Amino acid sequence: MMGGSEKYLSDPRWQWIAVDGAWFLAGGLLVINHLRERLPSGARILAGACLLALLARAVWAYFDGYQTASGSCDALVLISGIAAGQVFRFFKIRPDGSRSRRALLLIPSLFGVAAILALQAGRHVRGTYRYLDEPRWAWPWHDPNIFGLFMATAVICGIGWLAIPLGNYRRERRAGEGRGRNVSLLLLMAVGLLVCARALLHSYSRGAWLSLAAGLGSLGWEYRWWSRGCAWCRRLPRRVAIPSALAFCGATLLIAGAAVWRPARTEAPVLTRVASMGSADDLSIANRLVAWERGVQIIGDHYLYGVGWNQLRNVYDRFYRPSHVRSPNAIETNDYMGLGGALGVPGLLAFLGFVWLKMDVPGCSATRAHGEPPAPEREAVNAGAATGRAAALALLVGFWFNGALFVFPLGGLFWILLECCDDGRAPEAKS
Repeated sequence: MMGGSEKYLSDPRWQWIAVDGAWFLAGGLLVINHLRERLPSGARILAGACLLALLARAVWAYFDGYQTASGSCDALVLISGIAAGQVFRFFKIRPDGSRSRRALLLIPSLFGVAAILALQAGRHVRGTYRYLDEPRWAWPWHDPNIFGLFMATAVICGIGWLAIPLGNYRRERRAGEGRGRNVSLLLLMAVGLLVCARALLHSYSRGAWLSLAAGLGSLGWEYRWWSRGCAWCRRLPRRVAIPSALAFCGATLLIAGAAVWRPARTEAPVLTRVASMGSADDLSIANRLVAWERGVQIIGDHYLYGVGWNQLRNVYDRFYRPSHVRSPNAIETNDYMGLGGALGVPGLLAFLGFVWLKMDVPGCSATRAHGEPPAPEREAVNAGAATGRAAALALLVGFWFNGALFVFPLGGLFWILLECCDDGRAPEAKS
């Protein structure tokens, strides 16, 4: 997916040096960051242990099967992504253990970069991917699904970060002060959102659209309880469970409705694309369902050590692919199958454990305490935590359909967004 740069990064003559440097950096910063924590909770320590276990398993599998692993960038992207997340965390944690507001400027910066790319994507339309004679936008990537997932993440970041200028606008309005700066910022962000949303639609990526729905559901739930200051909801693991359940129910209703109502091919391509989610005749969906089923079989047959890096596609093609499936490419669209197949069940569990703990660390709720509005510094950290959580959830959904965990730069962006979820609060005492 990276063209000539992927061939350069796959060169076995120097790739092992990059992997060595990345895992030394990631492991060293992981330890340093935990030492810099003012009051590291048990959940944060356990999350660090899961990440260390994942890192060790990935490095072991890479050097154990170096002849084949060095032919792909998957291990390098995963390890360097973990390192990028730890670098971000290092600059986010202040010497007193609190979280820096400036580090969270990465979120609006990502939104700005995505808006610029969206403006240019329409001018670099390639004819490789089309849907109903409509070109699918993909620039600067070659895969429109990766492009769509990046745009979906940018839309969520833009909407989540709107809490900052909106909060400033409300305070200035109550105080009777000038509101020109915040109004201009709101208008600029609204234009950027429209540009990114348009690019997302032109990607025609169904997985990206489902990711957007999951992320928006997470943001809606977070901000709803921010305004109410509900205490009991902080005890629920809602940051993952409830938004995921809402997204699943919405997707189920959408597919069920599409099975009854199927627009003609001459109607709007976007509606036709949405309705195709419930079509049993869609070749892409059929191939993916078969690949996911056989992927579970591969993980079950190699549950302890996996098949190694850069081997899942070959193993699926030679031993597990049915004869009626022409191409083995569908097995590469699911990152959970890719991670479990390459590293085995221990590696997959370490990944899922780290993600769960980072997105649901006790005491890291962005909900306002006792219904009191937070200070501007605290509000920025709260908005960054909620936005990072929603964007990371969107990427987690996209990893099931689009295979972006091992792709630059979405792989590194995911680990950085996970570090945004931790707002630095100590665990709350049980009443």
